[in-house]
Amino acid sequence: EHSMATAQERSTVSVLRDPNQSETRAVEIMSVGLLDGKGQPVRGFESGGPMTLAIQLLANRDVGDFVCGMAIRRTDGLLVAGTNTLLDHVSVPSNPPGRVISIRFNIDSLPLVAGGYVVQVSAHDVANSVRYDFSDAAASFHVGDTGGHVGLLEMRGEWRVEREDGVPTGGAVRESTG
Repeated sequence: EHSMATAQERSTVSVLRDPNQSETRAVEIMSVGLLDGKGQPVRGFESGGPMTLAIQLLANRDVGDFVCGMAIRRTDGLLVAGTNTLLDHVSVPSNPPGRVISIRFNIDSLPLVAGGYVVQVSAHDVANSVRYDFSDAAASFHVGDTGGHVGLLEMRGEWRVEREDGVPTGGAVRESTG
């Protein structure tokens, strides 16, 4: 079974590491938190509401500019979304050893339907050839019931029904197959 299917729900964690992964720890993930619109740590969100991913990293070596990334997976392992500071044109500058770096990723309107989700976090060099640190289940959260909508995303569409004049009565026309 996928490792994220058994992840404990938590809003702020000291990161658990996979002993089978090889990271240099030149930049280390210290903690990952999920915050609501008021900046409070939570693990339950509503579809359409704000969510902030708060990451604290520790520079153990000066590695020059580096990249911080995140991914959201459904608890069955399906990748829902992922991005990083390089893709979003945000620079994470060089830091001397011992410096703590705080990074936040703000989502104004969380588009997910009801269900459980896990956040992965990584730190790596700009060329993506050296992975400094990675947490497979850095945090987890749940999105509350969205009124029965299904799938992955809350589409936020709008239905419109209009009456057409001059259309014969008797119901909709359906084409039969067969």
